[in-house]
Amino acid sequence: MSKFPRIEQLEATRRERLQSPRSEAERGVVHLMRLGAFGPTRAWLLVKELFGWRVFRNRREVAALAGLAGTPYASGESERDQGI
Repeated sequence: MSKFPRIEQLEATRRERLQSPRSEAERGVVHLMRLGAFGPTRAWLLVKELFGWRVFRNRREVAALAGLAGTPYASGESERDQGI
């Protein structure tokens, strides 16, 4: 008997849903996992938080949300890019 049966049950449900994805979000998770860089937990997080309800107009908006784009700083006459 496992110490955390509820977690095992949830993970089993997740595995079943990813075997035959029914929603667009589940298909997105499967797609990210096929890239090889993401496991199921990270793929779910990215699909639900980044692509689940936001609309991006360009790749810079995606990078900014992920913290991968520089941040401009402007105060008075001083303007510079703060970097990542």
